[in-house]
Amino acid sequence: MIHTVMSVCGDRKYYDMAEYSIPRFLLENAGSKLTVFSDKPERLLHLADKFKDLLEIRDFQESIDNLDGEHRENADIIIEKSNKPWEHYGLEHAHKYVAVLPVLAEAYITSTFILKIDVDSWFKGDLLIAVISKLLEEYKIDGGFRDVYLVERPDNGTIKTFGNEWPGVGFLLWYRGSRFVGEYVKRFNGNEQETILVNLCHQRNVTARTFKRWEWHTVYPWIKAEETGIPFDENELTEPYYIHIHVSHAREKLFELNGKYNG
Repeated sequence: MIHTVMSVCGDRKYYDMAEYSIPRFLLENAGSKLTVFSDKPERLLHLADKFKDLLEIRDFQESIDNLDGEHRENADIIIEKSNKPWEHYGLEHAHKYVAVLPVLAEAYITSTFILKIDVDSWFKGDLLIAVISKLLEEYKIDGGFRDVYLVERPDNGTIKTFGNEWPGVGFLLWYRGSRFVGEYVKRFNGNEQETILVNLCHQRNVTARTFKRWEWHTVYPWIKAEETGIPFDENELTEPYYIHIHVSHAREKLFELNGKYNG
């Protein structure tokens, strides 16, 4: 029902993170499938050998080149508008690799739902089983599926969208074949997060639902701990959960968490 996608592109730090985040996702979410689009796929093939049918590694540029028709047009629009690097928490991002991911996923994935996650992430518990259960509950309430699903999270200084909710696009779930990708391309402003949260969800150009369970996506907790002086302990979270660590801390924290839980 849900197929997950990730972008792993850029310098060594992203591949160092992938060594922890990819196995962790697959080991915690039993039977789930993950497709990774990478600019250096040869660096991840050993993981594909280990996880076999559960993990697919695709060459990013080859995947772009093999698109045709509307998918290719959509990819060209996103890449052209996002080719200029932008700064986030003092780090410069080649944003096109993440921004074009919804277009690539829509072209190559055939499941009912597609979930986009980030490489700087840590999973505990079977999150997708919980999400599927929640989707079925919302289906009964809404009388059908929404275009996009996000997860509520605490105020961490990002864009406030509809109501009092604080969703983010590090956990982005959409109904394949819905209006989401078409509207995303049409209204893309060069920034994935602003486009989805403001231009699409807040302005109601797509139907959206926010899951009110913020632990499913805890965002930059160690950065917040440094800012507030209040220590963060992942043991206080209730399973299942997903910690979006942030690139500046990720390799260190992923290594620490991997040792803590795997010995």
